[in-house]
Formats: sequence, structure tokens, C-alpha cells
Amino acid sequence: MDLRLTAALLASAGIAVLMLKKPSLFSEDARERAEELLARTGKRFSSGDSRTLLERKIVQANLDIRPEVFAGLRIALPLACMALFVPPALLGFLDIYWGVVPALALWFLPGWWLNNRVKSRVAAIRRDLPDFSIMFSTALAAGADILTALEQVASSLKGELGAEIQRVCRDMAVGKRRTDALAEMAARCGVDELTALVRVIEQAQRYGSPLAETVKQHAAQMQILRRYEAQRVAGELGVKIIFPIIMFILFPMLILVGFPVIWHLIAALGN
Repeated sequence: MDLRLTAALLASAGIAVLMLKKPSLFSEDARERAEELLARTGKRFSSGDSRTLLERKIVQANLDIRPEVFAGLRIALPLACMALFVPPALLGFLDIYWGVVPALALWFLPGWWLNNRVKSRVAAIRRDLPDFSIMFSTALAAGADILTALEQVASSLKGELGAEIQRVCRDMAVGKRRTDALAEMAARCGVDELTALVRVIEQAQRYGSPLAETVKQHAAQMQILRRYEAQRVAGELGVKIIFPIIMFILFPMLILVGFPVIWHLIAALGN
């Protein structure tokens, strides 16, 4: 116990000395220093391909964070968790293995949170996309140009897609090309249907096709695809509920009905 107490006191003294020698940790630029430290850590312990994939997910999640910082955060959280468990473990109050489970959880937690955020955002955009196509084609059929039609749709459409359309309108208002603004929106959203709609708009503008009718036809196709998707989900639901029905309804009913019969049969055979 004396050895553990001495080690814990030495560790605490080392941390205190580090804090005294680094007063800039508590200054105004502490956040920037921590971000740079996380960026260097993430760049050192992650590959370029993983950072590229992480950057795509961060863009789709609409987060303002560099991929190397996020990768460094995944490493820093488990290390910080283990550092919290080291002094109690050295003092003998608990086993160090109690810190392994939360450290592993903190390793997987950022990636799990990012994937869930991307999925929820993509689902929200995909849900509002048919309404956007219909309203956009209606505004174009009324004689509005693309920028005016997008502004009208953005004023009435809420959610993630509405925010993306407002961003496109701001980009076009400051002089960005329409094709570039729409392509960047499709890349940020990561929704195949929206990418196809942007491609349809570009082709209609390039070949001189009536844009309102083209967007309307695309909206009708998306409605059909949504109907097919709903039918597919409903068909899969019937298969998925078979196992719960057997386990939690049929099996308990068989036990409830068959147990008295088996009990009396065993008693009769025993007599």
C-alpha cells in the first residue's frame, strides 16, 4: 500500500508541476492549442484514406471540425478516461480493468455518434426531397427563375434540406456559379436522389429542356420510388416480427397450455 501511495503522490506531483510550468493551458488560446494537439495526434495515428472517409462523413453531418481533430479526439477520450482511473488504481481503491470498459466505449462513441448523425440527417433530407421537388417545379412553372424559385421554397421548407437550400441561395447571391452551388449542396447532403435531381437540373439547363416539367417528372419518379420503398419496408416487417411472435407469444402460450398436461402426466406415470 505504501508503494501504491507513493506512486500516486508522484503522479499527482508530476501533473501539478506540468500545470505550473504551462500556465498557457488556462489562457485564452487553450482551445486552439488543444485543437492543434488533437490534429497532430489524429494525423499521426490515422491514415489518409481514413481521414478522407471521415471528412466525407463530417461534411454530410454538417459539422465544423477538421477530420484530423476528430480522429485525435477518438484517441484522446480513451486516454483521458484511463488517466482518471490510474490514481485510484494505484491507491488500491479499484482495479485498473474497471477503466478499460469505459475507455473502449469512449473509443467507439465518437464514430457511433457521427454515423447516427449522418443517418438521421440523410433520412430527414430524403423525407423532404419530394416536397421540395414539387414546390420547386410549381415555382418554376409560375415563371420564376431558379434563384427566385429556390428562395421561395427555402422560405416555406424547414429542416435540414431547407437550411441547405438557403445556403445555396446565399452562395448564388454572392456570385458563385449555380452549378457549383448545387453540386456542393449535393456533396454535403450525400443523398442519391438529391444528386440525381441536381444532375437533372444541370442537363435541362444545358440542353434547353423545360426545367419545370423536367423537375416535375423527377418528383413523380421519386414518389413512385418512395412508394416502392414503403412496400419493401412493410414486406420486411412481416418477416422481422416472426421471431418475436414465436418467442414472446406462441412459446409462452405453449408453456402455459402444455405445462398442466405434462405435470399431470408425470404425476400419473409416477403413481
